[in-house]
Amino acid sequence: MDHGDAVAPGQGAVGGGRASAALADALAPYLANPSPSTCLVLTCRDELDSVHPLCRAVAASGRLIPAPLPGRSELMAWARSYAETAWGKRLRPDAAALLVDRCQHERILLRGELDKLACYAGGRREIGAADVLAVVSKTREESVFELLDAVGERQAGLALRLVREYGGRGEEPLALLGLLARRVRLTWQAKAMLAQGLAPGEIGRSLSVHPYVAEKTVRQARKLDEAYLMEALEAILEADLSIKGGVCPPQLALETLCARLCEVRRRASGRVPGPAGTCGGWPRSGG
Repeated sequence: MDHGDAVAPGQGAVGGGRASAALADALAPYLANPSPSTCLVLTCRDELDSVHPLCRAVAASGRLIPAPLPGRSELMAWARSYAETAWGKRLRPDAAALLVDRCQHERILLRGELDKLACYAGGRREIGAADVLAVVSKTREESVFELLDAVGERQAGLALRLVREYGGRGEEPLALLGLLARRVRLTWQAKAMLAQGLAPGEIGRSLSVHPYVAEKTVRQARKLDEAYLMEALEAILEADLSIKGGVCPPQLALETLCARLCEVRRRASGRVPGPAGTCGGWPRSGG
């Protein structure tokens, strides 16, 4: 195992907890007497303590190589440095922040987008946020975060614009609905974990999401109350049923859902969930 065994926190596919403990037991005989011609590399997506059975088993015969994911500020500094050294460009701090978020903290993607931005800027020395908005596409995750922010703040106009932009990129309405439902569920779970006193890092590991996603999810969990999240899930379910039941066209169902989520909560307004045969909780016109 002295040929390169590694457990690298933050990278790969081995999880923590009982699964990795069971894996350590299964690997123990081999780790005690590894093939001298084999290089076995184990990667772990969760950070494991040095006393974890898997870490101890690997350390006894090989090496543990920490490989933590870079943080947002570290990636921003790297992006600004790369733009300067590789292209002689000054990447403004606000542009660096937006770029890192749109690249979902992936360094390889970040480098490729920086190369495109440098070409787009041409003879200009500075790259600003407007350049990033013009060149770098939104990710699905970012679109859903923005949409949940908009409906949570009751910004109906912005929410409708985001939904139409999503559809304009050729994305399926049902895909967006599924992503939105997942985002609401994760936010609800994060809210419960915050109430238990868990730190954002612990919440991210418990939810098995990227640190970038965990940071955004925790931020939204602090802004949205539990009653609203419950209403949102109910409304999403009704929109899903109206689409799949042929009651409402998909795009209209999404737009109606956004308008509904931007309304005052049903408890205050007296609104009740719409029955089957309605479009997003309201009767169809003429129905």
